[in-house]
Amino acid sequence: EIYYRQKVIPNTHFQFALWKDMFTGRLRSEIPPSLRSLSSAMIIANTQLIELDLSDNAFGPDGAEAIRSLLTSPVAYTIQTLKFQNNGLGGGGVIIADCLKANYARAKKDGKSLDLRTFIAGRNRLENPGAKALSEAFSLLGTLEQIEVIQNGIQYEGIAAIADCIKHSPNLKILNLNDNIMTPRGAIAIAKALPSATMLETLNLGDCLVKSKGALAIAEKIKGLTNLKDLILSYNEIQVDGGEAIAKTCSQLGSLITLDLDGNHFGEDGKSKVTDALGTSKLSLLKPGLDNDEGVPSDGEDEEEPEKKKEKSTDCDSALIPLL
Repeated sequence: EIYYRQKVIPNTHFQFALWKDMFTGRLRSEIPPSLRSLSSAMIIANTQLIELDLSDNAFGPDGAEAIRSLLTSPVAYTIQTLKFQNNGLGGGGVIIADCLKANYARAKKDGKSLDLRTFIAGRNRLENPGAKALSEAFSLLGTLEQIEVIQNGIQYEGIAAIADCIKHSPNLKILNLNDNIMTPRGAIAIAKALPSATMLETLNLGDCLVKSKGALAIAEKIKGLTNLKDLILSYNEIQVDGGEAIAKTCSQLGSLITLDLDGNHFGEDGKSKVTDALGTSKLSLLKPGLDNDEGVPSDGEDEEEPEKKKEKSTDCDSALIPLL
């Protein structure tokens, strides 16, 4: 610390720590000490950070712990954007959430407030614990405009927490939950929260196992979202009833620019019904179209939750008598 105080020059003009892919080729054990040194330097220099981007650095939970001092300092009061894309955070998501909550309390004590607007943390194995902890922090702040947590293995409990966070984020404009294990139950939870997101412009629930039940709920709840520009529901095993409902609602949304329903289970006849529901004047919304539709499943749609399937399978397996 004495070294830093002698060598670090105060710099309130340093605002963007864009350190994406900075530690390529370094051992994971080497990264946390570097992050601690960088954090100490910024704290001593009294920087006023606006953006911290540590994406594509494989530091895991240890890296999140290494920046705790930074995220709980006055330097972080001004941060508007945090990017942790592809860091292998795992339990580090909980650490970051704890930091945000602790700094919220510290800022409040100092008569300040946090200004976090964008949080991006895709491909991090956050799962339910990370999603729940971060949603609690975001709800406390109430300032989020963009939340992107794609491909994190988040299931219903975590999705339900994010849904609650939506209700406490009146400025939310972008919500990207692509490629999580949402299931119809999670989609219904998100749908119920959508009327609170009156500023929402982009909703990406692609590849989330939304299915028809989830699509029907979403179709009902997006009717009042007059700022919605992009709706992505591709590869969700949605059948024609869900697709028609979405298309019919979207035909009434004057703000909509893009509707992605590709890769679902409409079938040839179903695709015609969906496009008819959308209306000729709105067909240009369908991007990239419906060319990758996977057709109607031969055994009909199975809306059962993956967890419940697993339980049933286990029950059946336990009843088998092994052959001697």
